[in-house]
Amino acid sequence: MTLFSETDIKKANKRDITEDSLNEQWQRLQNGFPFIQLLRASIVGDGIRPLPENEINHLVNRFESEKTNYQTLKFVPASGAASRMFKAVRGLYETPISTDAKQVIENLEIFPFYSELKKIAEIKSISLKTLKDNPKLLADLILDKSGLGYETAPKGIIPFDIEQGKPITAIEEQLIEADELTEGNVHFTVSEQAMGKVKALLGNKKNIQYSIQSPSTDYIAKDGDEPLRDEKGNLVFRPSGHGALLKNLDELNADIVFIKNIDNILPPNKNSGSIIYKKVLGGLLIELKMQIDTFLWQLNDDPDADLAEISGWIKTNLDPSFSSKDKSVIEKKLNRPLRVAGMVKNEGKAGGGPFWVKDKNGQSLQIVEGAQIDMKNQEQVEILNNSTHFNPVDLVCALNDFKGERFKLTNFIDPETGFDSEKDTGGKTVKIIERPGLWNGAMSGWNTVFIEVPVSTFNPVKSVLDLLER
Repeated sequence: MTLFSETDIKKANKRDITEDSLNEQWQRLQNGFPFIQLLRASIVGDGIRPLPENEINHLVNRFESEKTNYQTLKFVPASGAASRMFKAVRGLYETPISTDAKQVIENLEIFPFYSELKKIAEIKSISLKTLKDNPKLLADLILDKSGLGYETAPKGIIPFDIEQGKPITAIEEQLIEADELTEGNVHFTVSEQAMGKVKALLGNKKNIQYSIQSPSTDYIAKDGDEPLRDEKGNLVFRPSGHGALLKNLDELNADIVFIKNIDNILPPNKNSGSIIYKKVLGGLLIELKMQIDTFLWQLNDDPDADLAEISGWIKTNLDPSFSSKDKSVIEKKLNRPLRVAGMVKNEGKAGGGPFWVKDKNGQSLQIVEGAQIDMKNQEQVEILNNSTHFNPVDLVCALNDFKGERFKLTNFIDPETGFDSEKDTGGKTVKIIERPGLWNGAMSGWNTVFIEVPVSTFNPVKSVLDLLER
């Protein structure tokens, strides 16, 4: 019996998913992904570069002096809904209400969205006292579509701060930061459902690009021994994680791209330190890129290129285990996308960590998520526990080769580095898979450099209560 019907295949084809891809997805759901093999944690002095004060100023100046020679862009994944952010608000429906929900009531006037909430309450003739005395009514006004509608709103359009007496959203703050880094050039990935709200907020501003996560990157799920289907018997397709955004990244028209999460942003009057370190990342990327391109031109044009010198530079700057004097091996090592990622000291925040991992060529620097590690293997757990830093999704990428031609980013994915897990949906537990993460396995084959940046550059809003600490 064929697992997928003609109807299944036709509906998959409408998403640009082939029958072969559908079968590959099912095999992956059956077999899962192997665990990453950690060799050791990447720490300062072993994979993470420290930043002396004089180097900070030098790299900022390098970025400022060279950036006009490149087409720069800021890439902000902004597809997610804010539903998890408002868990504390949903606590207002409980009896008794949760501790976090009490903080929502006690600090209501402090939240940056309070002025908008107040307008809606006034239209409905609801007083502030009535709201505070009726937690469920307050929750409705914040979450429901008849109120602010934040249960399903994209996180990017939620007011994060008050600027000059007015609420300012995460997306607007990202735009202000982009003015300093990329001449205002920004690309937001937005869900199809949220696109109208985002465009209504930003209007027709120049330099702003949008894209949605392509349906061709969606995955099926596994329900017992069968593919998950809806009540009508149709295959259920779901987004396959942020690794699916590699397709969006691959289609950008830019030389240098900064990547930053939508919720990791500060108001303009507090964001200068973060901007400085973004410029540091950019300055180091440009320095490395210029040297790599010089070496590659030498290898192409000069039969007497000093292979020992180039190999030594690779060993010092990219991979301490590299030792080849073979020209083709050196060229292959250099001629690939490049990323420089900021790493902050781990103070208990969630995030992918920097590790040296085993790969087919020996070892490489990778950003690894906990889900990729075998927690039943004591040796691997010990390596994990030795980790000192994590990546706050703070990186800058060079996407073109030394001739200025665009790399095909899908050529540098490690397809064995995805995620599989279980998810509750419709009252049942199903197995799901996600593509190799955008800054994890999707960039596995890139040249990678980690630098230490201060924890002050990491200011995410994961909970509505985080808005009270800004």
